[in-house]
Amino acid sequence: MKVEVKAPKYVFQIIAVIVTIILIWCISEISLIMIKTHDYVKTDATIDKIIYEDYKPINDNDSTVTIYYQVSYTSYADCTSKQYTADIVKGMFVNKTENDKLTVYYNPDNPEELRPDVSHGIFGVIIFGFMLIGMIVFITKGEFK
Repeated sequence: MKVEVKAPKYVFQIIAVIVTIILIWCISEISLIMIKTHDYVKTDATIDKIIYEDYKPINDNDSTVTIYYQVSYTSYADCTSKQYTADIVKGMFVNKTENDKLTVYYNPDNPEELRPDVSHGIFGVIIFGFMLIGMIVFITKGEFK
């Protein structure tokens, strides 16, 4: 299947380069988080409370809602078991209710510090990956004038 395009081919090549840069940026953000938190300890946390924070950035018509899970978890660092409570941002692909279990990763040197969620970065990699594949197919299969 050939697609006839009235724009020059270099326009789509520039768009593909921009999408590639954004894709590399998303992958590097995820990689940096994973490298920085490679020694974090995995544990189960219980969701104690769901917190909805409404933020209105521009005017009364536009608003965003950030959802936090207030979780409690036990740290076993230094052979002691101590209970901690923290607020974490709800991940994109997580839909939990109160008293549900959630896996968290904490810093063994500072058990109050949790690894941030990377689901937004993963979503970006998926979207921009498909966009890049589409652009490559479009550039190779399209007929440009």
